[in-house]
Amino acid sequence: MKLISAVVLCSLIGLLCRQAQAEPLTYVYKGGGCTGVAALAQYEILIGRKVDGATDFLDYSGSWSQLLGATNWGLSCWQGKVPNMDVSVPMGVVAHRDGALRDLASGKYNSYYVQIAESLVKHGFPNAFVRVGWEFNGDWYVWAGKPSPSLWAQGFRQVVEAMRSVPGQHFRFVWNPALFQQQFPPDAAYPGDDVVDIVATDAYNASWTFGYKAPETRWRSVSTDPWGLNTVADFARRHHKPLALPEWGTGTRPDGHGGGDDPLFIANMAEFIRTHDVVFQSYWDFVASDYNAQLSGGQYPAALAAFVAEFGSKGAGAQSRSVFERNAGKILGGQYVVSAPSASPQLRITAGRVVPIQLGPNRWAFVLYGSVGAGTLTWDFTASHVELYDPATSEQPIKALAHAAAIDFDRTIDRPLVLLVQQ
Repeated sequence: MKLISAVVLCSLIGLLCRQAQAEPLTYVYKGGGCTGVAALAQYEILIGRKVDGATDFLDYSGSWSQLLGATNWGLSCWQGKVPNMDVSVPMGVVAHRDGALRDLASGKYNSYYVQIAESLVKHGFPNAFVRVGWEFNGDWYVWAGKPSPSLWAQGFRQVVEAMRSVPGQHFRFVWNPALFQQQFPPDAAYPGDDVVDIVATDAYNASWTFGYKAPETRWRSVSTDPWGLNTVADFARRHHKPLALPEWGTGTRPDGHGGGDDPLFIANMAEFIRTHDVVFQSYWDFVASDYNAQLSGGQYPAALAAFVAEFGSKGAGAQSRSVFERNAGKILGGQYVVSAPSASPQLRITAGRVVPIQLGPNRWAFVLYGSVGAGTLTWDFTASHVELYDPATSEQPIKALAHAAAIDFDRTIDRPLVLLVQQ
């Protein structure tokens, strides 16, 4: 068996620890304005941590004056409720659909964007992520870029320059094509490195590829199809920009092409986020007409369990993950051997999953995932010493047993535990 470093180990058992890079910010979409605020507390209880921010959208369904009024109302709802915002800023409104790209590129609407920026600063979000004209490579928004990608890019520049003119702002501007190529290759509408701070895409678990009902096939499509996740990540790397995932989720679509209750998608997205320079990720915990990815509704229990294990954190809120990682590192030490399943001692657990790690001759660590109520963990080998750890709370064992062959659980495991066994 091959010795591997702690960093490689982290990538192999991703729930246990994270690579030594800045932790991506955890955002969520729960609905607009006061509706989203009202639903936030229950969501935070469910995942076991405070979110770092919320995603919201400015209302483009009417006129510019209606948009500005709705913006002030929505931001006043969020003020003081979340540390920061990911704000989706439209490049046009329905009432002025005709000639929207041309008028935008000429700077005709700059005064409205100045007022949007002033509202963000006034309501306490001068550091907001600003997602300008999102999903422009599709055909479903007023600002669809296919008629003229160059005009779209000029319009993006006008929006950024107008919003940057407002005193006190420190916005980070996000260029966000929809996942896949859609109506045209989105790089044809890239407005330039000087006005783009972050490259992003929206990743929903859906596919139209042959065999799309298989989770592995859907993930292959989402990650490797043209302008899937891998293409977007490569584009960001070439332009020396970090990434963001302002919308992502697994769930159902009216046409049947959604992934549903798919924990593999959650795990694969978590691995993508861990291994790329992702600034923030925002889960779509919401029932929309075209996609229902609401984990908190309870209809996707396996995906919810995977999400809480990957992105949730009990105990000390958002700070507990670093505690978990530090303690896990101390418990496991520096060099490990990851066993082949056939070579490891066998454990039986009433629910959840076990990942075996060989720490040395006849010394094993078993990482326990999943939710276990009153139940038992048993093994069929002789152990001279057994210790159970909860790295989220301490580097000291919570149970130490000599010559044990089983451990009874009388509580729910809501985070990975570590069992050390000396044979």
